[in-house]
Amino acid sequence: MKKINFSLLLLFISYCTFGKIVVLDGLMYNHVGASGQIIRNKIRVRNEGTKETRIIIYKQDYLPSCDGELYQDSSSSIHSLSKWLTTTIDEKSLLPNEEVEIGYTISIPKDVKPEQAYWATLMIEESTPIVEENRGGLKISSKVRYAIGLIADIGDTVSPRLSFENISYKKIDSATTTLQIKIKNGGKFISRTKNTIEVYNQSGTKLKTIETTYRRIYPNSCNSFEANLGQLSKGDYYAVIVADNGKELFGTNVNIKVE
Repeated sequence: MKKINFSLLLLFISYCTFGKIVVLDGLMYNHVGASGQIIRNKIRVRNEGTKETRIIIYKQDYLPSCDGELYQDSSSSIHSLSKWLTTTIDEKSLLPNEEVEIGYTISIPKDVKPEQAYWATLMIEESTPIVEENRGGLKISSKVRYAIGLIADIGDTVSPRLSFENISYKKIDSATTTLQIKIKNGGKFISRTKNTIEVYNQSGTKLKTIETTYRRIYPNSCNSFEANLGQLSKGDYYAVIVADNGKELFGTNVNIKVE
């Protein structure tokens, strides 16, 4: 019988309750620091299952780009926080309903350069498979990994320069037209960004305003946003798109032809 192992990666969700292990305090931690500072914090984890469960904790570098993203055990990224990051425990067995605090320390070197955002990912993995079932002769086992994002902004935060890399639209059906927006962060700090889209007809009448959800755009990488423009009849339109990172606004126009 063949056996297949799957790992489910839960990334940057505010509260997760998949399987037996629960991360109680969110999956993203933002810190502001300075050269020579030591930052300490903790992550609470609880076993909500009915059996003893072992967890392992390890760090990885998160490497986003405009072409995708990677996780590596170590990297040469100038934004890596891993080399400064230590944890109080590397593994732990939890009894049912037992809770543990995983402490972490970020030791920022003196006179660190450059001043920018640094980040790493702390993985918390349930070592015991949570699902085992037979499907057509295959034995399938699943594990859960939580990816805890740790960010440290060193120095005075400067608003990143955002640029629109690609804008396209797609008509899904008669009632749905979506606008795909890809934005690049050319700065040194992470940009938490949303888009506001105003749609006009050729007479200059504003038909609707749409806002996207906030997303993080890491330095020298991109993120994509999708806006549902709803129902647009055949014809020519144009849209004004404004990206807002909380400090500056970046805008562009795009023509839309619905056929």
